[in-house]
Amino acid sequence: MSLFVFGIYVLPYLNVFGGAVAIASNQYKAVNGMSNEYFGWGGEDDDFYARLEAKGLKMSRFEPETSRYHMVSHKSQHKESGRQKLKVAKERMALDGLNSLTYTEIATVLHPLFTHIMVDL
Repeated sequence: MSLFVFGIYVLPYLNVFGGAVAIASNQYKAVNGMSNEYFGWGGEDDDFYARLEAKGLKMSRFEPETSRYHMVSHKSQHKESGRQKLKVAKERMALDGLNSLTYTEIATVLHPLFTHIMVDL
């Protein structure tokens, strides 16, 4: 994933993981999905990367010509609470994720290329 910054596409940092990703369902289950501890913008993608690393799963990165996008403008959020959570991301993995997610399904709509599932958390 390369971000458009000052007229060029750059990798924000070496282990950046986020934006648009694809992962096999068995790999997603192996890392217990994503953490339920993050709300708002930031930290959840780095936490997920730590889970992948902990399970020895590797990331494939495509060239910027095929893996770039424009980020939607947004205000930066305070990052300290997310950074504290990242320090223990691997330790939380077994207890925080798919196995601790609670939700109520509101609606399901089948589309030709995807299924839209709306839930209440």
